[in-house]
Amino acid sequence: MEAVSTFHSVSEPVENHLDRLNDEGVNIPSLCKKTVAERFQIVFEMLYYPYQKEFIRDKALIRVGLKARQVGGSFGWIGGDIAIKSILRRPPYITVISATQRHSNELGAKILTNLDIFEQLVVGKLAKPLNKNQEAILIGTDASMPSTCTKIMLMSCSAQSARSFTGDAYLDELAQFEQAYKIYQAVQGQITRGYTITAVSTPFGDRGLFYELTKRHERGDWNAFRRARSQRVLSSLHVIDIYKAREQGMCDQWREPIDPEFIRSTCLDDETFQQEYLCQFISDEGAALPLPLIESCIRKELPHPDPRYAAVGKVVAEEWPTRGDCVCGIDVGRVRDRTVIVVKRLQDDHHYTVELDVMKNTDFDDQEARVLGLIEKYNCRMIAIDNNGIGMPLAERLEKKYGASMVYRCNFTVVEKNTMMTTYKAKMQRGQVHLPGLWEEHTRDLKQDLHSIRRVVTAAQNVTYEAPRDDKGHADRAWADILATMAGELRGRYSAPNRREIAGVSVESMFGM
Repeated sequence: MEAVSTFHSVSEPVENHLDRLNDEGVNIPSLCKKTVAERFQIVFEMLYYPYQKEFIRDKALIRVGLKARQVGGSFGWIGGDIAIKSILRRPPYITVISATQRHSNELGAKILTNLDIFEQLVVGKLAKPLNKNQEAILIGTDASMPSTCTKIMLMSCSAQSARSFTGDAYLDELAQFEQAYKIYQAVQGQITRGYTITAVSTPFGDRGLFYELTKRHERGDWNAFRRARSQRVLSSLHVIDIYKAREQGMCDQWREPIDPEFIRSTCLDDETFQQEYLCQFISDEGAALPLPLIESCIRKELPHPDPRYAAVGKVVAEEWPTRGDCVCGIDVGRVRDRTVIVVKRLQDDHHYTVELDVMKNTDFDDQEARVLGLIEKYNCRMIAIDNNGIGMPLAERLEKKYGASMVYRCNFTVVEKNTMMTTYKAKMQRGQVHLPGLWEEHTRDLKQDLHSIRRVVTAAQNVTYEAPRDDKGHADRAWADILATMAGELRGRYSAPNRREIAGVSVESMFGM
């Protein structure tokens, strides 16, 4: 089968699966002495994990597979199911739709890997790609007679193309589809003739078609519908998280049992693990930073150094660590929003907030003077500043004064927000963010600002972060603290000059000190 070898470059080699079968007690040479039915049963039982076999045996017209990442959903639930269905039942067409054509082709490689195994061990020659673009596979013992074969069409999200074929339909990673409803509408008619629709995906937010299909099954909306003669249910839901996969024998490529706790430790935050590996639909618009997590970072044992600062909107914490480089985060406002400056001191990987300066309705000259004063006071080694709108002039002046390597101008793009929030949350979960706990109203306002940031999944399936605007601003304190944390992370990537020696001129003379 040289014609299908190009697919195998993106799929696990057939030899790996044959080795696993051999390790599990399948005497491959002795299989030749058995009947085709016996060989088929042996290979089926030994090749797939229990949750994969349960899915393949399921004859429901609508099957929904809710899975953790990398548990064999594509290989077994789709690839294995299609291979066996093509061998035993041979529907005229099988349509496989993925988010992109590349993903469809990779899924085609997994289908062919399954077919290669059955070809070598059970039934003889079966399959070959139909064209150079590898967008179709012909399954059958005699490719010269297409009417006796199953044609597997591999395509990306296209509702118009999906309407063209009669047969079983597979929707791979449906939660990631941009036109999920149109795609489903295009293939829904297949069940009229008794063909099946299979939707398999990892969760992605608590809305969209895949979420709705899952909830319909959980509510039992289709329980009353059964086949007239066999009384089989017409729809089913299969759920396999990382722990269930481990319990049912799943191993890695080295045939070692997977370790869910190690996988959890590699995730950047708990929500990622819950969604990607525990099959939980995380709220699109829930708090990005849960309140218990924020409170775990507040250090209430440190007293407020000078209560008088609370009345003028400025707080100082001299009791925090006095050694280590300092960095600065600045969120710029003018009328509706505040300008907030946060200074953090770095010790190892820990970030301590040592000053928070809140300015409302303060003219830009005064804002700049206070920013420069804090940079000088703490000898800040890295600055991250809001570069949007009214923040751009101040960002430009700081960059001109201190150099581009010392000033990170943040445009708050979707990518930047994701990077900052993921980094900040991960450091909070590791206990490396330290927020003063007795700064009166400023501690309370900072906590509320942090908790007000919402994780939102857009219609285009992009994750972003937003915060409502109220009489206390637009989460200004939170973004300043997050920017300061980002400055701390960037500090290690640059070798910046000491702020007291810039171009040979002392900072004291620059500020008239």
